[in-house]
Amino acid sequence: MQQQLVSVLRDIGVQKKHAEYLADERQAMQTRFQREDYDDAAARAGKFAEGVVQVLQIEVDGKLKDESIREFAERYLDPETDLDTSEEIEKHIPNMLHTVWSIRSDRNAAHLNFEKPVRKSDARLGIALCSAMLVELIQEFASDTDEFG
Repeated sequence: MQQQLVSVLRDIGVQKKHAEYLADERQAMQTRFQREDYDDAAARAGKFAEGVVQVLQIEVDGKLKDESIREFAERYLDPETDLDTSEEIEKHIPNMLHTVWSIRSDRNAAHLNFEKPVRKSDARLGIALCSAMLVELIQEFASDTDEFG
């Protein structure tokens, strides 16, 4: 499954290192979740979100920028930002990024706050949002003739 994901991402133009990073983080998220390590699964969702931001910066902005996930999402959600992309890229993915980052940071998954552990439902939501972001990326960058587009 992991190699298939890398292959699909490469087919739509994602650089090899970014395709491998997203596939590795997705696999790590799911493995940690299956082991009931919800804190690390949520932290991995945050790392995956960082990878999505890098892919979009390269594919849409044309270069990597030094901005946080929240800064990136806010920039894309700003109606004044002139992007030549779909509503999914300008609206849906940035909103999903906000939610994943909130689970990772605001609920302290990244800092392993043992007083406030990440709930199973939060980890599951993070994984689902990452999967949804993957679908949106594939749909956005696949050509109409691609079998997965």
